[in-house]
Amino acid sequence: MLKPYSGSRIREHFGGSGRPHVISTYGTDHSGTKSYRFNSLGFRGEEHDPDAAATIFVCGCSNAFGLGLNDEETWVHRFKLGYAEKRGLNPSDVNVLNFSQGAASNDYISRTLLTQCAQVRPDLVIAQFSPMYRCESFVAGRPYCIGTGLWGISMWVRFLAVPWKIKGTVLRRMWQASGHARRYSLESGLADTLRNMLLLQYYCCANGIRCVMTWSDRRRLDDPALRGNPALAPLIALVDPACLCDFAIRDADILTDTAADGRHPGPATNAAFAARLLEFHDRALSLSS
Repeated sequence: MLKPYSGSRIREHFGGSGRPHVISTYGTDHSGTKSYRFNSLGFRGEEHDPDAAATIFVCGCSNAFGLGLNDEETWVHRFKLGYAEKRGLNPSDVNVLNFSQGAASNDYISRTLLTQCAQVRPDLVIAQFSPMYRCESFVAGRPYCIGTGLWGISMWVRFLAVPWKIKGTVLRRMWQASGHARRYSLESGLADTLRNMLLLQYYCCANGIRCVMTWSDRRRLDDPALRGNPALAPLIALVDPACLCDFAIRDADILTDTAADGRHPGPATNAAFAARLLEFHDRALSLSS
């Protein structure tokens, strides 16, 4: 059995009226024009089908979640359609589980995919890694993301409105976020990201699971200062180019429109990214066979 959602956005993913549920706003999308349908485990999209001909696990941040988009507009759904067509399957025979959440850290992404793969072995894992300055921490036993720059003026206003009984929890989060900011550097951020990538890459390899990774900050791997760092160079060399895409959804030749929130990739961008991702997957698969 797959594990239920275990992240920081409990209210949105589980809803106030039970599971499954549908909401019209999420994260930065307050347009009210899109529908976010969550399954019984608290994840966006369809339910797990143990009898499906093919099973695909996806995890990432808001770009993989599909913020500002309806389900059918996301690259996750469009990849499913293309994957099914190329294999002569009905789309209903391809079960895609999207474990993404808005503002997810790379810790959340690798943790969630490893957890779910240990429960159910998929045919394919797709990880859309997020900016490397994000990480996951815990307060009162619950995980949450820090390092995302969420503590702007609006968050301070919200903090002042928080009941005193939970202000201590918020203050602990602020203290941890401050500590993360003090220790963070490009080198530490890259090291953290590489550890998550390699853990997922080698887990999938050891268990015969096809793994595809995409990363918006991948150009950091070409930075001479980072590639020449004696602590990072050996880790960079271990990343399999057959797993890590050489493109990302926000690349200039892919990003052509925006979603309903005005900030995230739109339907046309998601369609173009899904096509590139499917091409990368099939090419790498043919080379390995």
